[in-house]
Amino acid sequence: MSESDYALRERDGAIARIRNAALLDAAFILVYHNTVMSTYPYIDQALLADIFDESEAAAALSTATKLLNSTYDLGKAYLAGRFTHEDCVKRLEAGFPGFGRESYEKALSYGCFQAR
Repeated sequence: MSESDYALRERDGAIARIRNAALLDAAFILVYHNTVMSTYPYIDQALLADIFDESEAAAALSTATKLLNSTYDLGKAYLAGRFTHEDCVKRLEAGFPGFGRESYEKALSYGCFQAR
């Protein structure tokens, strides 16, 4: 399998997960893919409006972006040993309620990656 075939398969897998997820998690999958996996083919944000109400999709994309962008300091604190993994997830849950556990886990992982 070529690198471009792999990238397209990853994008297609993300699209399938978006289609099967609740709104906030679908938005997070899209934002995570387009931000963290930016070397892979882009997923158009209009996909969410095709699946969910357009205004709700826009609000969810905004919230998911804020969640992902908020994780640097938390990742830094976790890496420094100031918080446990579970403490970090609980802080994300409190600040951005409504996402599934996997979204919080991926957001924290991204924050740790950025803080290295």
